[in-house]
Parts: sequence; structure tokens; C-alpha cells
Amino acid sequence: MKELYQKALELWGKDLQLNMVFEELGELITNLSRVIRGRTSPTDLAEEIADVEIMLEQLTYIYKLEEEVHHTKTEKLVRLQEKLGIHKKILWFNNSECPQCGKAIEDPKKIRANETGYSYCSDECAVKHVDENAPEGGY
Repeated sequence: MKELYQKALELWGKDLQLNMVFEELGELITNLSRVIRGRTSPTDLAEEIADVEIMLEQLTYIYKLEEEVHHTKTEKLVRLQEKLGIHKKILWFNNSECPQCGKAIEDPKKIRANETGYSYCSDECAVKHVDENAPEGGY
């Protein structure tokens, strides 16, 4: 996708692509208003959602925020899980650095803590980080 987004950026430029973000968001807002009034189809809504997702991905690419957006989105979804009382982590950060010691993680899927959703460089770091960051009532 990055190649595709780069070609679009080269052809139309940053300003035009930013304007397209506004345009697609506006079309989605209009379509959602029609949903409330029962005057649109699921296909139309799906098309507008897809347009917005594509433009948001381009925006993320333009500003080189892929990793930051992924991390922030995961954090927000983990918080939503917690608010809903879902204790089993459905989402994982797949972070590239250990949150406890800062060392690089070779395989983010190897050592994970269900309590935090983070990956760790060692079991020791995982246990220490979980213990230090446990909420007052525990996990």
C-alpha cells in the first residue's frame, strides 16, 4: 500500500490529498445522516467508510505515523476492553522494545503478558512490569 500511497502523493500532492480527507469525511457524515433517516443502503455506507479508511491510511502515511497510530489505537482498544470488563487480552501491542528495560524484542509474540497486552524481552521483565503496573485492585 505504501507504494500506492506514495504514487498518489507524487501525482496529486499533499495539499490535494488533505483536501480529499475532508471531502471523504464529509461524504461519510452525509451518508450517516441518511442512515438515521433510512435513506441509504448498506452498500453506500460501506463505500463511504472504505473511502474514509483509505484516506486516513494515506494521511498516516503522509505524516509517517503508522507505528504511532497503531500503538495509540491499540492502547485505546485495550482501555475499552478494560471498561467493558474484558480481562482476557484480545489485543496485543506487538511492541518492538521491552516496556520494562527498553531492550529490542526479537519476537514480539514469544513473551506476552495477558494483564498488559505488551510483549517483553524476558519473563523476568514481564513479571516485574506487570507487578509494578497492576491497578490498585489487581488484575
